[in-house]
Amino acid sequence: MPRILVEDDLQARRLVTVDLDLRAPVGRIHAVHLGKKGMRPVVRHLLDWLATAYQGICPPRPR
Repeated sequence: MPRILVEDDLQARRLVTVDLDLRAPVGRIHAVHLGKKGMRPVVRHLLDWLATAYQGICPPRPR
C-alpha cells in the first residue's frame, strides 16, 4: 500500500510496517496472462519485477 494512504494508521499503531526480503525463486517460472489490454497495474508490476529478477538467468520474453 502506498504509505500516504496508511500513514494515520501507522502513526496510531493500527498497522505495522513489515519489511520482506523478497527474492525470485530459483529455477524456471512461467507467468501466464491475458495480454496487455486491461492488465491491472499490480500484474504489470509483478511481471516487471520478475523480468528484472530473472535478467540474465532466463531468455528474454517476446515483445
